[in-house]
This record gives sequence, C-alpha cells and structure tokens, in this order.
Amino acid sequence: MRPVVVLSLSLLAACGGDAECGTAECEAVCAAAEPPPPAPSANALEVSDFERGLLQPLLTEMRAGVRPFGDDAIGICRGRKECEEFLGSQGQDLPAGEYMVRAELRVPDVGELGTWVVSFESKCTTFHQRADGSEEEKVRDYAREYKVRYTGEQRGYRLQPLRTIDSPSKTGRQECTYVLKVPTADGEQVYEGAWSVSAGEASP
Repeated sequence: MRPVVVLSLSLLAACGGDAECGTAECEAVCAAAEPPPPAPSANALEVSDFERGLLQPLLTEMRAGVRPFGDDAIGICRGRKECEEFLGSQGQDLPAGEYMVRAELRVPDVGELGTWVVSFESKCTTFHQRADGSEEEKVRDYAREYKVRYTGEQRGYRLQPLRTIDSPSKTGRQECTYVLKVPTADGEQVYEGAWSVSAGEASP
C-alpha cells in the first residue's frame, strides 16, 4: 500500500499549481480540487411564458398603485352625500351651500385589506371677529388614514366626505387646505387643494 501513497503524493505535487487537467494523469486530482457547483436555490423558480402572461397584468396594476378613478375623482364637490357638482381642487369663497372634499380611487386588485393605505390631512384657519374689532385666528388640523381596496371596474373606492364644508361658516371666515397621499410603486403621489368660506351669523 505504501507505493500507492507515494504515487498519489507524487501526482499531487506534479499536478499542483500549473497542472494541465487535460492530461489523463491529472484529471482525478484537478476534479477533486475544483469546488462543487452551487446547489440550485429553492426560490430560483423559472417562470414560463404562460405564467408570465398571467402575472404581467398584476405587476402592471401593482406598479400603477392607487390613482384617481377619473378626472373628477379628487377634489371639492357641491353636496354632502353625493357629488352634485364637481368644483375641482380649489374652492375659493364658496357660495352658500353644503360642500365636501371627496376622493374616488382606483385600487389594484392585489393584496388583502390593509395592503393599500391612503392618508388625508386638512388645516383650517378660522378668523373670528372680536367685539373690539380685532381678529382672532384659530388653527385646526385634521388627519386620518384609510384602508382602501379594489371595488371593481365600474366604480372606485369612495371616500366621501373626507371633510364637510358649510358656507358661510358660523364660526367665522375660514381658509383651509388639504393633502391626500396615495401609495404607488415609486412612493407616494400627493394631491393638494384649498377652499375658503365667508363668515355667517353665529347661532344665538
């Protein structure tokens, strides 16, 4: 057995470093020296053309994220329960009546409730006239989050009213702003707007 050991050691020395693995003498030595190929990962799944065709619409929806359901989907409306007249994102010096800030959103048909969350913030400054003629300012902030979901192709997920608006305001002249933030694949898309109303007569 000893000559075999000597022969193996000789081969190792001869086939080290600059070995030519094409030669028959060095094949076994070089093969043993090469690291084994990495085992295929369980997560490295190949996607067939059929599967890719099914997944592509879902990926497109996910990347689009939450967005307005039409041109008149986010903004100020005349009306309290239904949008009787869409006024856009700006409503300065609103005539007498009832109004609201609303949003109707197209939500991807992907994920459970809570996957898509939008946030709404508003800030109103009320200017109250004191008896001595001076003006007092009061600022009120409002913020809330909403879990939205897919509601079909015929209508979007409706958040109305996000804020109600009375014109004129019995608490004094008001100037307000709002921000609606919706999630997309690139981060958040922000929609902003503002409204103002004049002061009305205070309740006795």
